[in-house]
Amino acid sequence: MEAIASFKQTNAYTFTFGTTHPSTLQRYEIASQATKIGIDKKGLIVFREGYGLLSETEWLNLFDMLTAPEPPLD
Repeated sequence: MEAIASFKQTNAYTFTFGTTHPSTLQRYEIASQATKIGIDKKGLIVFREGYGLLSETEWLNLFDMLTAPEPPLD
């Protein structure tokens, strides 16, 4: 974790960094550090994108989708 904290500080990044067990990366088929995934409440990947930036609007739409209540069952 020291290496991550140092890298974050050196580059003046303000967003949250995290770590995980390598098996998590394998489970969700994450091939590179730049992979962005959205996992819904059921553990399903509903969004996946590699390199590239998302706009503020795109991030907000993604978070809205991930946190929306589930529709009632008929």
